[in-house]
Amino acid sequence: GQPELTLKTENGCTITFEGGLAIHMELSDNGKYIHLYAELCNVPEEGKDLLYERLLEVQVFGYATGGASFGIVKDVGKVILYRNIELEHLHYDDFYAMLEFFIELYKTWYLLLASMGY
Repeated sequence: GQPELTLKTENGCTITFEGGLAIHMELSDNGKYIHLYAELCNVPEEGKDLLYERLLEVQVFGYATGGASFGIVKDVGKVILYRNIELEHLHYDDFYAMLEFFIELYKTWYLLLASMGY
């Protein structure tokens, strides 16, 4: 089915896909960037050091993440994938291509981490 677009605030929205996968987009406070982010998994109670090590290894130089990065949102216990897109001189076609790539990257990492038990 088609993804569902929900306005989150006046500065953001969420795109929700079948199965509940969601990508959030928010305009930075200074209006210069769009923050793309998506929850990948919960931070595990046990074995989180191994998860952190794996994520840090694969994001070196951005080769396995297409320039996106992994992060931890400690207060909610989530691992996220995020990318900040600078808006100055950004054309719609370039943004659309970056968004499509981020969506595919998110789905890939979500499924991979799920297959690893996260």
